[in-house]
Amino acid sequence: MAKKNKGLKPSKKVIRWNRSFVVLAALLVLVLGIVGTTLAWLTDKTKDLTNTFEYAKVSCQVLEDVNSNETRKTNVRIQNTGNTDAYIRATYVVTYRDEAGNILYETLEDDWKVDLTKEINTDSWVPGKDGYWYCKKPVAPGKETPALFKAPIDGNGRFLNHGSSKEHAITYVEILATAIQSQPVKAMGEAWGYTMNNGTLTPYTSGN
Repeated sequence: MAKKNKGLKPSKKVIRWNRSFVVLAALLVLVLGIVGTTLAWLTDKTKDLTNTFEYAKVSCQVLEDVNSNETRKTNVRIQNTGNTDAYIRATYVVTYRDEAGNILYETLEDDWKVDLTKEINTDSWVPGKDGYWYCKKPVAPGKETPALFKAPIDGNGRFLNHGSSKEHAITYVEILATAIQSQPVKAMGEAWGYTMNNGTLTPYTSGN
């Protein structure tokens, strides 16, 4: 008949297992506590940041002073309205119109034709073979180019020959301009086919 094991102490194996379990549980709690704390710290400290990066913008506008009856332009220049240094080029278009603003396509007598090339301010602008004049220096954001013309541009009445009669015609001078970021150098070269080096306009080839 088996004897009852009353009041006997647990075996050493059981004690050893219990101790191992306690140690393992304690380590698990400690590890989870550390990981939890670390995750909480990262969550608390790492906040979403608003992206304040602003991309470079290149733009320009023509500025000119015109008299009250719009027959004379003075101080024609171009402003860099972008947010980065830019090279600027400009050209002009001359048309002849009647008093209603309609373009008159008939050929003017040579004595009345307007050639503004000799009026360009060549101290600050250099010609390209594409019909544009290039400002020799890059223009900072908000700044303006030197004047495109040396003298005022007149748009006073001209006379168009219609056989026995002459119709009053008005000379219109329109300024067109474009801008390109000054850096890197190839930006101007790839866009316009030229590069500017100390005021000298040079045809661009890949690898310049």
